[in-house]
Amino acid sequence: MPIEVAEWREILRVLRETCKIWSPGLDRSHYNLYISRQLGHPWARKNYRFFVYKVKGAIVASCKLYTMELRARSRGYKFAGVAAVYTMEAHRGLGYASRLIEEVIELAGREGFAGLYLFSDIGAEFYERLGFSLAGNREFRIELPDEGAGDRLLGEAGGGEATAPLEQLTFPAEPACIPFLDRHYQRWLARQPLGVGRSPEYWSYKISRELYLHRHSSWSWPALEVTTTGAGDGYALMEHGSGTLRVLEVVGTAEAVPQLWRQLLVIALARKSRRLRGWESVLPPVLSGAPLNERSWGWPMILPLAAEASGWFRLDPCPLLELDHL
Repeated sequence: MPIEVAEWREILRVLRETCKIWSPGLDRSHYNLYISRQLGHPWARKNYRFFVYKVKGAIVASCKLYTMELRARSRGYKFAGVAAVYTMEAHRGLGYASRLIEEVIELAGREGFAGLYLFSDIGAEFYERLGFSLAGNREFRIELPDEGAGDRLLGEAGGGEATAPLEQLTFPAEPACIPFLDRHYQRWLARQPLGVGRSPEYWSYKISRELYLHRHSSWSWPALEVTTTGAGDGYALMEHGSGTLRVLEVVGTAEAVPQLWRQLLVIALARKSRRLRGWESVLPPVLSGAPLNERSWGWPMILPLAAEASGWFRLDPCPLLELDHL
């Protein structure tokens, strides 16, 4: 079989090229350590494989494959998360990336996966040819040009006043808050038509990646932050940088969500943000008048292998959350 799990020396050969296009503001040394730390994380040791595709002993393409769980109405399905599909510079234009994905699809079928999903940075067409379907790719952008616009949005968001100062309800997303996040996410996920199953180890894997980038990236990578309600019945996950407050997820009870959105708007105005942005999956009905535009990256796509998953890509809005971008 042309694909095989890569050894570290083979991964380094791939990283020498991908550092130029995918390093999120890291120099090569920190980029290599970034990948090494991911591979060594307890969650990754059980769920993350780095595959290379070889022709006559030469690496021509590579990808990452994650063992994920997608949950639909509390039932779990094993899915393969595909990421970082790359063709080596000397071997482009020969169809190796397509053949790599075809091999991965066959592997997933043999290993009993219910399907595959990925987030495409190159649009939908390439992966559609291989059987994937677009699950949703819209994002909202709410401009905050003046105080009046903020007041109007606050009125639309509804919800009561915060019962404690926002600085007491907002804190960095760090390992210590994982039990709180996990508890609310599990309750929220049980009510959703579809979502990614997360364990505390998965939370740790994701948060540790973000913390590493925040500490080492030359891009001033924004830190993940959490805001919760005074009642502690939900949370919003966000990041702030370059005049934009990006909302990654809003999770909580029906009563908590309007309050969380009100807090996000207050935080954005207090920080003099020029806009709020987020994926369609977090836009609440009360703000559904916000303009939605196609994303230019990170388009979620699903290829079902089990019959039960065949309609998931048609769910609108897309139920997958941005933290689960592979």
